[in-house]
Amino acid sequence: MSSKKYERFREKEEQEAPILQLGSLNSEMVHQRSKTLRKIFRGEHNYLLSALCVSFGMSTWLPVNSVYSQMPLLTQYAPESWNLASYFSVVVQIANIAPLGYYFVRDRQWCPDSILICLFLLLGTLASCLLSFTYHIPVSIFGAQHSFFFFLFAFFLSMVGCVSSVLFLPFMGRLPEVYLVSFFIGEGISGFIPSFLALLQGVAKDPVCISVNVSGVVTKQEVMKEPLFSSGLFFFVISTIMLFNTLCFLYLNYFSNLMSKYSVKPKSPSNSEAINVNSSRNQETDEDPDIPKFLLIVLIVVVGIINCFSNGILPSIMSYSCLPYGPETYHWSLNINMIIGPLSSYFAYFIPLVSVRLLAFCCIVEILCINYELITAFTSPFPPLIGTDIGVVMIILVWMFGAGLISYIKLSIAAILRRRHKKALFNYGISTQIGSTIGAILAFILIIYANVLHSVPKKKCV
Repeated sequence: MSSKKYERFREKEEQEAPILQLGSLNSEMVHQRSKTLRKIFRGEHNYLLSALCVSFGMSTWLPVNSVYSQMPLLTQYAPESWNLASYFSVVVQIANIAPLGYYFVRDRQWCPDSILICLFLLLGTLASCLLSFTYHIPVSIFGAQHSFFFFLFAFFLSMVGCVSSVLFLPFMGRLPEVYLVSFFIGEGISGFIPSFLALLQGVAKDPVCISVNVSGVVTKQEVMKEPLFSSGLFFFVISTIMLFNTLCFLYLNYFSNLMSKYSVKPKSPSNSEAINVNSSRNQETDEDPDIPKFLLIVLIVVVGIINCFSNGILPSIMSYSCLPYGPETYHWSLNINMIIGPLSSYFAYFIPLVSVRLLAFCCIVEILCINYELITAFTSPFPPLIGTDIGVVMIILVWMFGAGLISYIKLSIAAILRRRHKKALFNYGISTQIGSTIGAILAFILIIYANVLHSVPKKKCV
């Protein structure tokens, strides 16, 4: 290679390097988060405060995750049957009025954030308790049976999760990062606890017809093997855990001096530091030369598309994708997904994926997983490999691997966009909400009104 060609090659490589590999960002974040992790393992933190932060983080998505974990059971009893998940996805999106309302009133300071947090925690506790008694009661609406009480209290439960990102997380920003990690650990446990209880609970089997002799007349009756305990008891246990989390928050904020003792107080900069802050403000808010604008737009669009599927379409079609293989397949797929997602998020937090090439590869693999999930849903009730053990194992693995990969991709993109400071992360949040809403509405229209997905008709004893 001639010297001129080599120089041109080196110039092109240097221009593409910041775009394709953000190595300095990766090493800096990994070093900082490894430092935080070492503090945790060395015990350089208050254990009681960490435990309270874990409890507080657990209360974020515990109510919503508890409803999702019961879907395999509820679909067998609810009037909506396999469409129940689609209805619930729309309910979760409607619950976003809570953070939207908070966004418009937060600057008026009419109520302290700590009191609002208490009110939402009490709302989640009360809604979980009432749901345990009313989830199975159908209500006639316009001549059709619907799970009105289930959707009503599920809406209040969803408000707690939706508002957590704009209310709970900023509250935790008062504490050092080591306690923020505890909060995220609790947020992950909010998916693990209901999944563990649901796996312990088991799932009801398909009804079996048996012959019963009543006064000399032989009739056929449906007999269903019930789970270890009912969904009512499950939701009551969740409400008890929410009550415990509420009491922990009250102790943390009102009955102890932990918040005031460990809160990070902003330092008042000196004159020289103020000059440096003013000079570097443009570096935080203006374009980062290492991240081209077109790449940021692509990443934000990718986030919207991913959330369109992960928070809207996929939860709505999961019953159609898994139930043809049996209730247990749906049961295991859904609850394993709720465990794998948080574990993947922990991995992405400490080892973020900031190579655009690897990120693109992960997106391609995720597209393959989504395609298989869509194929099994749209070919329901006779998806590929139905009636075989290979089909059952494959559908569980695809949903499990897809859930973990989606969580890893989303958190990695957030790590890249963090270089653009608040504006890029704000666009990330907007893209997340828009994508999730579009996905939930699109799935609802296709499933409920267009009837593009088909369930297995319930067998009747003859």
